[in-house]
Amino acid sequence: MANKTNSTSSQLHRIASKTKRLLKKILREEIHPIKGSFDMLRLGVTYHRTVFAIAKAFMTQPGTTGKMLGEAIKQHARLIKNLSKPPTISDKRFANALWQDKRLFHFIHQSYLIHCQTILQAISELKGMDNFTQQQGYFFVRILLETLSPSNFVLTNPEVLQLTRHERGKNLLTGLEHWLDDLNQWSAYGHVSKVMNNHYLVGDNIAYTPGEVIFENTIMQLIQYHPTTPQVYAKPLLLVGSWINKYYLMDLRANNSLVKYLVDQGYTVFMISWVNATSEQQSYGFADYVTEGVVKAIDEVCAACNVKQINIAGNCLGGTLVGASLAYLTATNQADKIHCASFLASLFDFSEAGDWLYLAGPDQVRWYQKTMAKTGYFDGRKMLTAFNLRNTNDTIWPFFIHHYLKGKRASRFDLLHWSEDVTHIPQKLFLFHMRELLQHNQLYQAGGIDITAKPIDLRCIQQPCYYLGLKDDDLSPWQGSYRSAQLLRGNTRFVLGNGDHIGGFINPPRRKQLGFYVNNDIQLDASTWLKHAEHHPGSWWEDWQTWLNQHSGKPVTPRQILTSIEPAPGRYSQRTIHN
Repeated sequence: MANKTNSTSSQLHRIASKTKRLLKKILREEIHPIKGSFDMLRLGVTYHRTVFAIAKAFMTQPGTTGKMLGEAIKQHARLIKNLSKPPTISDKRFANALWQDKRLFHFIHQSYLIHCQTILQAISELKGMDNFTQQQGYFFVRILLETLSPSNFVLTNPEVLQLTRHERGKNLLTGLEHWLDDLNQWSAYGHVSKVMNNHYLVGDNIAYTPGEVIFENTIMQLIQYHPTTPQVYAKPLLLVGSWINKYYLMDLRANNSLVKYLVDQGYTVFMISWVNATSEQQSYGFADYVTEGVVKAIDEVCAACNVKQINIAGNCLGGTLVGASLAYLTATNQADKIHCASFLASLFDFSEAGDWLYLAGPDQVRWYQKTMAKTGYFDGRKMLTAFNLRNTNDTIWPFFIHHYLKGKRASRFDLLHWSEDVTHIPQKLFLFHMRELLQHNQLYQAGGIDITAKPIDLRCIQQPCYYLGLKDDDLSPWQGSYRSAQLLRGNTRFVLGNGDHIGGFINPPRRKQLGFYVNNDIQLDASTWLKHAEHHPGSWWEDWQTWLNQHSGKPVTPRQILTSIEPAPGRYSQRTIHN
């Protein structure tokens, strides 16, 4: 008993100390906890205006409103009559048996799901609204409904109540301590930590495939990886990741590193590591990331391997950059520097960029521009918040419950660590992304953007191409990837992998369960293509490697790395937003 008392006393002392430190930050205006994520992204005003438009539409369309209320009443009557039976609406948030065993909690969670279902269905049936406002309203109301889930509150979550009784409230004290830790670490950004601090160290137990930084400039470092095979393919391979996150999504740990997999297959692999921006990079835009980033890296790879032609692959926005770079090289008569290109979960057509569009409205972008005036960059923590708001049932509330209500420790998961290791984005590049790509879809248009005064057109790309879409991808919806692949004029193989933007991409051969779809006729519309596609078991990595093998030349002696600025992963990737 004395040990428990001492433990509780020690915990209360830690909480008091952390609260004191937090209050000092608030007084120094380092933290503004009342503002929250919505104000930080300038969504509060947009939210109220959009939801008001939805409410006004309901008031002027009594038929839709009456149908919604009637459906809710009918389903509640059925629920009350069948409380002892299994739930009619399933949801992973309420999978625990405690939600069904007690009639009160059975009613609470089923009533909540009925309301969600009827409200969202009614919004989708409203007439006379412009499509963007209606879809944005649907998005905001969905976020609100997800916030109000009974699983997110102590008194309406039977799992948390049972745990609280068992631990006599210690879980809530621990959760309070975790909340204070997150406020101190993430300042005003309202983020719930998903992984244990300092468990993963870049270059130590993550992103540690051996290599050297062989070149650097203001916006990127270029890594060359050490060969591991007696011979390598003649054509080296340059990998390009997104500027929003760090490159090591492609080099997590030995058992799921795409880089290590490719090196062990006999490829000479190079990687661009983008800078974590400061005010020094504020004037660097999309065109600079093409010319001083991708195109410069291509020249350095050619020089390092003494070749005139290489292969290139880009993931996410890295693929967007690769596409723009190939179009630029074509426009400047340099297309022969690239033999083949791969686009992995990438978009050229941003008309279906998913929920991103609702976070990049004109009001938000003007606000973002105003907030960047002092720093010269878009804070990566805001980007992380935007990521999380897109799907709070997966990105916020499970961790909120686990970390704060249950008082459990954060996990040790490499993908979650990578997702929280965000980067700042140069102001000019960020505004181009928001306006020219997301709002106006200019890259998709022939001559829609210029690189060094040269209009570029993706339809001019003639190289053989491999294009990966992912079936459950909500960041780069596969239908948009498919339409992007249709722009290319070379011999293009489109493959649709199972899984989402991250989980489907990190798919080493040992993971046999996901599989992928192939259909060589990419002139079909997306739904028809999928209907007639053939499903293959296994990993798309192996399919890509087979395709890449055919375009990589004969075996040659491995290249020795002749120049080294510093060992991989390099200081650009090791700098975090916290240091």
